[in-house]
Amino acid sequence: MKSKKRYQDMTGEELAAATREFDKPWTGRTLPGKAMTAKERAHFVAWQKKSLAQEAAEEQRARLTLVFPPKLTARIGELAKAKNTTPENLVKRIMQNAVHQTIA
Repeated sequence: MKSKKRYQDMTGEELAAATREFDKPWTGRTLPGKAMTAKERAHFVAWQKKSLAQEAAEEQRARLTLVFPPKLTARIGELAKAKNTTPENLVKRIMQNAVHQTIA
């Protein structure tokens, strides 16, 4: 039977015994927590779909076509490869940083 004593009121030995189950590393399917009920799972899936749809809508809201000189395009490609990303994501990140710096 688990003790009803609060952690701050326990002695060191009692605290060690009460928290022993948390000393083992947890991975994968052995993570603690209870399984979701069908209602909770449905709510979570709906939230997840809504979140993904909002992200997709935000990506679609404003498209901008940029034309770079060939040398700059090659340099952007090299940088993107060095940073293990796509040229599109690299330019997007650079522009976001530039806008953020002008606002701040």
